[in-house]
Amino acid sequence: MGVLLQALLGPVRWAALAHPVNIVLLAVLLACIGVMYALRRRVYLFEWMMHYGAAVPALVYALGLTLVMGLTLQDVHGMPWLGQMLRFWPFALSWGWVVLISGLAALNHLLRWRWGEIPFVLNHLGVFVAVVAATLGSADKQELRMRAYEGTPEWRAVTTSSALAEPGFSLTLQDFVREDYPDGTPRRYASDVVIYTADGGQIAGTVEVNHPLKVGAWRIYQQDYDKLAGEYSIFSLVRDPWLPWVYAGILMMLLGALCLMLFMAPRPVVEAEAASVAETESVAEAEAEAEAEAEAEAEARKDRREVL
Repeated sequence: MGVLLQALLGPVRWAALAHPVNIVLLAVLLACIGVMYALRRRVYLFEWMMHYGAAVPALVYALGLTLVMGLTLQDVHGMPWLGQMLRFWPFALSWGWVVLISGLAALNHLLRWRWGEIPFVLNHLGVFVAVVAATLGSADKQELRMRAYEGTPEWRAVTTSSALAEPGFSLTLQDFVREDYPDGTPRRYASDVVIYTADGGQIAGTVEVNHPLKVGAWRIYQQDYDKLAGEYSIFSLVRDPWLPWVYAGILMMLLGALCLMLFMAPRPVVEAEAASVAETESVAEAEAEAEAEAEAEAEARKDRREVL
């Protein structure tokens, strides 16, 4: 089905899911999960989707495509399908199927609540939150590129399609710092900047590789610099309002796995312990019966001697 959609409709257009479309789709998704759960006794498919027989193959297939994506060069102008995995319909549908399964499983564990359900709720709900936020929220992610010259305020940036955009603040490059190894290759480079926000605020900070500066909903990364004179820096501005939800989902999965390891004994161990206890009890019962028989036989012998 995914390959057919890829051939008929072309790549997935995530940009079409920008706010408020993604909010509407999320509401529809939650409503569908609720209806599917309510009809689980009447529709075998919905009941089956809440069991491991559905979850494990779906997750293996989705992770397999994700592994292919990691091993394949991903480029907008790369291979039409495998080289653009995020826009590949089978990839999108596989994770959509995982979302439905994890949502149903999370709802099932929540509604039959017991303390022992906590790890399963965290695992399934974590998968649901992380994948939904990463997919539906991808259209709301903004990436801009800004070139700032030393001592000159800059408030303009360009999008990935080279269109002009304004992030809502201005940036002034105060100083550019570069430290080199003895052979002349750069060891560290950073930019001291001052940010002027729309409400009149002022933020001073340093932007360094892998150490972005946070300004409101934006994160400012050091992307490049003037390698000849060091007169300007090139910054990458990223705004991703759904990213905290992705982190929240990942954290729930980690906590769920931790709870499973700490508080939930593996089923084979539990079964082995139960079998050992049952065997011990049966041995004790047999010994008690043997002692009772021996005592009864001794009493019978005593009675016969008294009669004689």
